[in-house]
Amino acid sequence: MGIEVDEKGMEGRIESGYAEVKRDSLDEGMRVGKEGKKEGKGLWMGLLGNGGEVLAEMIGGKLIGDVLREQRCGEDGLKG
Repeated sequence: MGIEVDEKGMEGRIESGYAEVKRDSLDEGMRVGKEGKKEGKGLWMGLLGNGGEVLAEMIGGKLIGDVLREQRCGEDGLKG
């Protein structure tokens, strides 16, 4: 699951094949992810939201992923 704050950025990730589907809430994203896991299917999912807020929600619900990383363009402060 990748978290994207910008809807246009998320649309671009889906169009480019980086993500397969978009979800607007962590609960919905987790539901879809658990269904895929049960069926043995991998899924590249994009979650539309603020990374800090989503992370706080994950920690509050005691849900921690295997990997956490930030991906942005550090050289471009305007388009990052």
